Amino acid sequence: METALIAVRALQFGSAMILLGTPLLRLGVGSGFADAAAALGELDRWLRGLMLVAAILALVSALAWLDLEAALMGGGWEQAIDGETIRAVLLETTFGKAWIWHLGFAALLVAALLPAAPAATGGGRVLFLALATGLVAGLAWAGHAVMVPGVTHVGVQILHLLAASLWLGSLPALSYLLHRARSDAGGAWLRALAVILPRYSLAGCLAVAAVVLTGCLNSWFLVGGFAALIGTAFGRVLLAKASLVLLMIAIAASNRFRLTPRVLRMRPEERGAVTALWRNVALEQGLGALVIVAVSVLGTLPPALSP
Repeated sequence: METALIAVRALQFGSAMILLGTPLLRLGVGSGFADAAAALGELDRWLRGLMLVAAILALVSALAWLDLEAALMGGGWEQAIDGETIRAVLLETTFGKAWIWHLGFAALLVAALLPAAPAATGGGRVLFLALATGLVAGLAWAGHAVMVPGVTHVGVQILHLLAASLWLGSLPALSYLLHRARSDAGGAWLRALAVILPRYSLAGCLAVAAVVLTGCLNSWFLVGGFAALIGTAFGRVLLAKASLVLLMIAIAASNRFRLTPRVLRMRPEERGAVTALWRNVALEQGLGALVIVAVSVLGTLPPALSP
C-alpha cells in the first residue's frame, strides 16, 4: 500500500508541476515566433497535448490518492472503495477538506484541455494559470506542512511547490523547443530560442533560488538536528534529494553560463550547442523525476525529529 501511495504521489506532483510550468513557459515565448505562425501553432498543439495528458494523470492520481488514504485510514484495501470511509476522509480530515478543492481544480483543468474546448486566449489563459496554481498549492495540505502549527510552514511549502513547478514543470516544454531547433532548416525555432532563452534563464535563476531558500526553511521545520538528519530514514532521503537538486543546479549553471551564450551567438559552428543544451535539459528532467520520487517517499515518513 505504501509503494502504491509513493507512486501515486509522484504522478500527482509531476503532473501538477507540468500543468503550471508549461503555460508559464508559454508566456515567455512572446515575440519569439512573430514571423513564424506555423511554428507557433505547432508548439501550441504540442503543449496542449502535453497538458491534457498531465491533467488526466493529475485527476486520476488525485482520485487514487484519495482511495489510498481511505484504505490507510480504514486499515485495509477494501476501505479504498467504501463510501463511508471516503466520506470521512473528505469531510473529517485536513487532507480531505483541501482535496475537495484539489479534485475540483483537476477536473476543471481536464475540461479546459479537452479537444472540444476552445483554445485559451487572454482571460482564459489567466483562468487556466489560476486553476493550475490552485492545484499545485493544494499539495501543501497533503504533506508535513500541516503538522506544524500556524500558517508559516504551509506558506513556505506553497512557495516551494510553485517555484519547483516553474523550474521542473517547464523542462518538458523547453526540451521540445530545443529538439525542434536541433533540426530547424528554416531558422524559425532558432530565432525563437534567441528570444526565449534569456527570459527563461532569468526566470530559472529566480526559481532555483526560491527552491533552495524554501527547501532550507522546510528542512529547518522538519529536521531536529544533524544527528536526526543522519540517523533517520527521513533525514537520509532528504539528503539524497538535496544531492540530486545540487546536481541539477550544477547542470543548470552549465546551461546558463556555458551553453546558452553559444546558442545565442547563432553562428553555424555553434549549432552543436543546441544539441548539447537539449541533452542537458533531458538529464535535468531525469534527475527532476528522481527528486519528485524522493519527495513522494518523504511524504510517507515521519519527520526527522529524533534519531
